[in-house]
Amino acid sequence: MACLFVKPRHYKVMSGVKAFVCKSNNGMHKERCRFQDKLATNNRFLYVAVFGGNLLVIYRQDSTRSVLSTGQFVSDGQLHRVQLDMLTSRVSMQVDGVHFEESSATLSQPYLAYSSTAILSLGGVAVDVTLPPECPVKESLVGGITITAINGLFDQLSFSNVRGSKDLSLAGVPAPPSNAPEPPISDTTTPLDTCPAAPVPALLPMSQGFVLDGSQVVSWTELAPADSPVSYFEGSFQLGIGFAAYKADGVLVYLANSLNAPTDYFTVYFLDSTINVKMRSSLQEDITVSLTQRYVSAERYQLVIIRINDYVAVTVATENDFANSGKNSETASTLNIDFARNLYLGGVGLNELASSPLPTELKQADRSNFAGAIYSVTLSKDPDSNDFITFPINALDRSTAPAVPETARYGVSLAGGDVNSYLGLGTVATESSLTIEMSLTTSSSSGLIFLLYQTSPSLSYFALDIQDNQLRLHLPATFPSITSPAMLIVDDEANICDSQPHTLVITVEGGTVTTTVDGIVASRQTIPVSHGLQGMQAAQFFIAGLPGAKPETLPQALQSDSLSTCVLSVSRTFGAVSQTYDPTQFASSSEGVSYGCPY
Repeated sequence: MACLFVKPRHYKVMSGVKAFVCKSNNGMHKERCRFQDKLATNNRFLYVAVFGGNLLVIYRQDSTRSVLSTGQFVSDGQLHRVQLDMLTSRVSMQVDGVHFEESSATLSQPYLAYSSTAILSLGGVAVDVTLPPECPVKESLVGGITITAINGLFDQLSFSNVRGSKDLSLAGVPAPPSNAPEPPISDTTTPLDTCPAAPVPALLPMSQGFVLDGSQVVSWTELAPADSPVSYFEGSFQLGIGFAAYKADGVLVYLANSLNAPTDYFTVYFLDSTINVKMRSSLQEDITVSLTQRYVSAERYQLVIIRINDYVAVTVATENDFANSGKNSETASTLNIDFARNLYLGGVGLNELASSPLPTELKQADRSNFAGAIYSVTLSKDPDSNDFITFPINALDRSTAPAVPETARYGVSLAGGDVNSYLGLGTVATESSLTIEMSLTTSSSSGLIFLLYQTSPSLSYFALDIQDNQLRLHLPATFPSITSPAMLIVDDEANICDSQPHTLVITVEGGTVTTTVDGIVASRQTIPVSHGLQGMQAAQFFIAGLPGAKPETLPQALQSDSLSTCVLSVSRTFGAVSQTYDPTQFASSSEGVSYGCPY
C-alpha cells in the first residue's frame, strides 16, 4: 500500500489540478485521492479514483453525487492531467483537456468547504480511515503523482510537506522498506528554472559598422569637416548606404538649408519599413521617391541613390526594389545648402522636427530617429568615377555608436528581470471569441506574456503568463455569486525559454480555449461557464509586462514580473476584426526596451 497525507493551505475546494501516472489496471480499480473533513457533521468528502481505467469523482455536500470520465482511459502508464472545477454549482472534470460534467446543478453553494483539520490523502488512505460505502475502490494507486494544486496554488510534493506516508518514493528514488526509518526532512527543493542562459551575441569589428539605437544622431560634417560632405549634394551625386533596419520608422539621412521651414533639403527616411527619399532643389518642387519592399528582417542591404538634377533614382538591387522621380535629368537644378550645415545620420539633429518636410507620422520624437546598423556610407559627385568620400566610422564615439552584432532579428528587446519593461499596444475592443498570436524569444521561465485589462465600464481581463515553463491562462469570474478567478494550465511543458523563436497562439471559440505552440496543439480545454470570456469595450493591451505595480484587481497568482524577451510579432483577431502589429510601433513602453534583437 502506498499513500501520503498532506495538509493543504486552503480548504474551499473550488478547483484542483493533478498530474499522475497510472501504471496498470489489470481489472483492479486503484484509488487516487480523497479529501475528507472528519469533524463535519454531514461527513462531507471528495473522492477521486481510477475505476475501470477511467477517472471517477464522488463527493458529498448535501447529497452524494458522481462524475465519470467515460471513455477516457488512463491506466496506460502515461502522464495524465486531471482538473476538478467546483467554481459553479455544476461540478466538472477535465482529463487531458477532455471535459466531463454533471447533467444538472447539484451544489447548494459553489464550493466544498472544509475545516482547518481536513487532510488531503493522495494515492490511498491511512489504515484508521474508513472510506464511505459510496466509494467503490479501496485499494491504493499503483503509479505516481507529479503535481497537486488547489485554487491555482501549487504544493510541490517533497518529504518536507508530507504529514505521513507509507511505501512512498519521491522523484524516482526507490521507496524504503515499510519498517525503515523515515528519511530526514529537507528544506531545500530542486530549482524549477532550467532555462539556459541567453547567448552573448558576437560583434563585428568596430571598423565594419555601428549601431544607432533610435535616440542617437551623428553629424558627418562635425566628424570630418575637411571632407565637406555637404558640398557633394550641390549638384549630381551618388549616395550609397549599407544598412540593417531594426525599426519601422525613422530618418536615415537629413540635410536642410535651415533649422526650421527649410526651402532646400534632402532626406532619406523609413516609413512603415519602406524606404523613401524626399528632396526640394532650386526648382522648388517637392519630390518624393518611395520603394515598395518592407525591410523588416534586420538583415544587411545596400541602398543606392543617384541624383542628376531633379531626376532621383533609388534602388536596393538585391531585392529588385527600384523607383525614380520621373523628372527630366537635363533640367538643371542645385541644392542651395551652406557647406557648413550638418549632414545628419539617424535623425534631424538640431533641426526643428515640427517644421521639417518629413511626413506627419514621423513628427513624433519616438518615431523620428532611425534604429539599426549602418555598415558604410559613401558619397561621389560622379557615379562613374572613383572620386568619393567615405563616412569616418573610426572617428565615432563608440560608447554611443557601438559595434554591430553579427546577427540580429527585427523586433523589440525587453530586459525583464529586475527591470520593469513592457510594451503597450493601445486600447482595443474585444469579443467573446478571439485569437492572439505572438512570436518571441525568451530566456525567462516565468513572467507575464500578455494582458488585456479593462477597469471601466466594468472590470475584466484576459491574461497569459508563464511560470516554471508552464503556460497559464487567467480569467475573472463572470457569475455574480463567484469572486475567485480561474487559472487554466494550457501547456505544462512549454519549453520556450531557450532564446530561440517560438510562436504562441491562443484561440477562444465557443467556450473552448486552444493553445498552439510552434504549430503543435498543446491543449484544448473547456473554459468554465462561470468564467466565460466576455467582450471588453476598452481594454489596454500589454505585452511582456505592466506599466507599474500589479493592480489588486488582478489575480494573485498572475505573474507580474516582466519577461526577458524579444517580441518579434503580435497579431490578434477579436471577432471579425483583425490587426497585425509591428512591435517597433508600440503605443507605450518603459525602460529596458531597445530595438533589434541580437543573438
